[in-house]
Amino acid sequence: MLVLVIFCAATSIQASGHVGSQTATPGAVTYVEGFNVEGSVYTGRYYTREWYGIRYTPTVSYNLKKVELMAGRGNGPFIVQLRLDNGTGWPSSVVLRQVSFPLVDTVSWQGAEFPSSYYVTAGLTYWIVFRPVQVSQMSIAQYGTPITYVYDYHADGWDYRGMDEWMAKFYREIPKVDTVLDFSFTPNPAAPGDTVTLSGTLKTVGGSPVYPAQVRVEYSPDGGTTWHYIWTLNTNASGAFSQSFAAPTVGEYLVRVSYAGSTIYNPSSDTETLIVSGLTESWIYFIFTPNPASTGQTVTLKGILVDDSSNPIGSAALTVRYSTDHGTTWHSALTLTTNQYGIFSQTFTAPSTGTYLVQVSYAGSPTYKPSSSNAYLVVQ
Repeated sequence: MLVLVIFCAATSIQASGHVGSQTATPGAVTYVEGFNVEGSVYTGRYYTREWYGIRYTPTVSYNLKKVELMAGRGNGPFIVQLRLDNGTGWPSSVVLRQVSFPLVDTVSWQGAEFPSSYYVTAGLTYWIVFRPVQVSQMSIAQYGTPITYVYDYHADGWDYRGMDEWMAKFYREIPKVDTVLDFSFTPNPAAPGDTVTLSGTLKTVGGSPVYPAQVRVEYSPDGGTTWHYIWTLNTNASGAFSQSFAAPTVGEYLVRVSYAGSTIYNPSSDTETLIVSGLTESWIYFIFTPNPASTGQTVTLKGILVDDSSNPIGSAALTVRYSTDHGTTWHSALTLTTNQYGIFSQTFTAPSTGTYLVQVSYAGSPTYKPSSSNAYLVVQ
């Protein structure tokens, strides 16, 4: 039984108090309002472990994070829950939030933060449901303002509803700042051995840089089922981070960059796929002008080196050789280099009369496959 029951001829009231400043640090837990907060403590004792509920109608909307009650002693976990009203003036069976904690012996304001906050709406009715532990002490305010409460005698449903001068405090969590993480690879796709740069930014939704902060880089070989650590990168004053590396072997690599959050900022992450493709094909096209030519005449060899998408391959070294027996034996002639447009050319004097098989060859690179092309020069 409840030893400290005091009944007063009054109606229930809403919570009273103040709302913390909007400029409070994100993630902080601050007092909002309460019941009989300034009242004189009148200590009693519960000898049972039944459920009790205090009706609570917030005066403002906020993220409820913690409830404190005036309590003490006990030899087990003290349970506090947040529930909605079921529409008929009793607590709903749905538990919105719950926390349990041990009581200290001294009767004082005691409570613990819910694992996560719950947004309560001003004007709606909620219930703070709690279960005292064996021989725990609960206090009301002497000559305080009566608050509606309910009691459960272990029968099905709630068994009693009355009024008493309950003491309670309600705390809110200042919402943390949402963040956005974004990154990309350059180039992408890449070829094995290419220098690839991972670069990105970590900012708030409003566009402010998050600094200083660390982001974690991981890759997954199985489509996101498991992740393997690669690096930890630091943001700069602009919220940017980057890392260059050599592209691995051919394949598709799922990469995740994540920010764990802080006491101020919420976590965020982004995933991208790095595609490392095989070596790109290269193609050589060249001609002689004029052809046929006369002995001693000026002849120009001109051509172009491109990839399989017709993009020029610049600054590439080419070798030129010739054969007078249709490719059985070869003789080195010269070395050429393509310009930024993939073009190469060489002017020379036509040799003695004959048919010359000329070959221009490209040895390839970490990006491009080798290639060669043949053409005949006829000297009359």
